[in-house]
Amino acid sequence: MIRGISWIGKYYVYLMTLTALWVLFLNFHAQGQPGIFLSYLNSKQIILSWFDSSVLPSPALTTYPIWGYGFLLTLTENKIIILLLQNFLGIFSAWFLIRHLERVYSPDQPFVIFVKVLTVISVPWFAFYSLQWPFGIAISLFMISLTLLTHTFLSEEPKIKILVLSGCLFGLALNFRSDFYLMPLGFAVIVWVLLKFKYSIAVKVSIWLVSIYVLLIPWGIYTKKVSGHYLLTTTDPGAVLFTGLGLLPENKWGITPKDEDPLMHLLLKQKFGKGSNYISYESDQFLKDKFIELIMEDPLEYIRKCIYIFPKILVGGTYFGEFYESKECFPYCHDRYREHMKNIRSNIWNFFDLDIRSIITFPFYWYSGVFSKVLVFVSYLVFPFTLFYSIKNRDLFIILVLSAIAYQTTLLTLAFYMPIYLTEVYFLHVINLSLAIHLLNQRFQARKPTLT
Repeated sequence: MIRGISWIGKYYVYLMTLTALWVLFLNFHAQGQPGIFLSYLNSKQIILSWFDSSVLPSPALTTYPIWGYGFLLTLTENKIIILLLQNFLGIFSAWFLIRHLERVYSPDQPFVIFVKVLTVISVPWFAFYSLQWPFGIAISLFMISLTLLTHTFLSEEPKIKILVLSGCLFGLALNFRSDFYLMPLGFAVIVWVLLKFKYSIAVKVSIWLVSIYVLLIPWGIYTKKVSGHYLLTTTDPGAVLFTGLGLLPENKWGITPKDEDPLMHLLLKQKFGKGSNYISYESDQFLKDKFIELIMEDPLEYIRKCIYIFPKILVGGTYFGEFYESKECFPYCHDRYREHMKNIRSNIWNFFDLDIRSIITFPFYWYSGVFSKVLVFVSYLVFPFTLFYSIKNRDLFIILVLSAIAYQTTLLTLAFYMPIYLTEVYFLHVINLSLAIHLLNQRFQARKPTLT
């Protein structure tokens, strides 16, 4: 089996590029989260005004979202340039990480070959990079940072400058998406424990942590100016936590999982008066307190919510594209797609009555969705086995990969789940699944009877 797919390992960068360009074509008109994109245009406006918050109609709009993508938009708003840049970063970060695997495990290692193969055929991964949003850039920077961090501590003579570069890239990633802002603390503890609690290691991980969080100082200074408070993240977590309670159907709180949740806005109106914004600093703090209050009043209901969400994370997959979108049907493309699917289910031959674009794009869309769900689900299934293997072998890189998956899974379970947020650790699931396939193949080969 390995011989049959080894040629992909030789040409995987070219194949990744072809997949990326094809998916970019298929997903070019995808909508993603158009409302949030407008928020990044607000960030651009503030940056170009030299951080004058008065250029926006509401002070609350100045602390959400975090400003990394806004800086990118100050350079260009050209969609083609931005998407090509994002795809380049996606390909480069995957190549950079795979090169690390080749150095550690050897290029001919089946584990490495499986990573290459799964990456090449990962349509959802490339769909993730074909939207105007900060996710792809943030994850690419994170992947490079993780690779450099591991490389540093696996080297006989760890170089501080590489460690600082790793930290700066992680810090830069947090300026695009702040979801992972607590993850470095966990990584630091893991590295210190695995490397036997050495004082020199504690010093090095401290340097790494400082180089990460120092990149958030400018954001903290800016938020102090516009809100009166130093912040590491944005001012929407309160709303995210509160509306996340509404993911449990028919919950006792009567909360719905949407920004327009009536109860949330009623509480804000009662507290701050009419016209209060749910992403202001004051609203954020209030909603965080209310979130904790509701949980303390009925912890069993919150446990029910988490139990309800966790299986959905296991089987829900990730973002996998919107290949049915086009200029011609906007803004009714999704409705048209659902109508087409209804007709196809009633009679499979109706598929061939579709227009040529739909005949081409629909199968790729179906494949992307199924592939995403299967890959993530199987990765979660094998998680205990790869975790046991990595701990037994003290494999720092794999342990960090698995801890990042666990971090994001826990965050989505406890706070707010959407498949799109799981895409942030999609490539880590690719690594985890590839390792599991390799270990199973290794065991199978060992048990094969030999002719004597």
